[in-house]
Amino acid sequence: MCCSVAAAASLSTAHAAEAPITLTATTPDGARAPLVGLVRLQGEVPGAGPDDSVRITEKQCGLTLFALLLETHVERNGRFVQTVGASIKTEFRVEWRGRFSAPVTVQARPSVRLAQVTRSRFRVEVVALRYFRRAQVQLQRAQGGRWVTIKRARLTRSFPAGTSLWTTGFVIAAPPRGANVRVVLPRSQTGECYIDGISNTLVVRR
Repeated sequence: MCCSVAAAASLSTAHAAEAPITLTATTPDGARAPLVGLVRLQGEVPGAGPDDSVRITEKQCGLTLFALLLETHVERNGRFVQTVGASIKTEFRVEWRGRFSAPVTVQARPSVRLAQVTRSRFRVEVVALRYFRRAQVQLQRAQGGRWVTIKRARLTRSFPAGTSLWTTGFVIAAPPRGANVRVVLPRSQTGECYIDGISNTLVVRR
């Protein structure tokens, strides 16, 4: 996945000779990859001043059209910065007076949570904008400086909760007490709208 792409394009031949609108995406701390969750969009609109506002639009995975996300004023030099969320693979684009930046694609991970219910029963919850019923997850144990898959299981139940979609299931396994474990929803199971999901790490205590 390409998580940070410099965008430089104009779709209007009338503005072909003008400097292009630029758009880049980073994490809030400035890292360029991978981009998931909160995204810092910044760019420059040549010719725009402090009294001008630009439109930031988005197209979520599975949709065909860009929709308005927000409008923001630019600084005196035509630059702007906004922090937005990406809860699914999303393309962002900037528009000003009929000119557009090239889109920037930001990937997202489903939220995966792991909890120990009994000595050998672990509950898995996946929260996203898609259901993952029948998807196969991997319970992994930290061993020798790497993660080793010790059990696979399928998610079995799906239901909506607010604006999110939940998919849950259980993994039956008995790793030794004190082991560090996690669950992974691999890329092969997430489809085109998400990259792999990785849960919290917990210590087996029962």
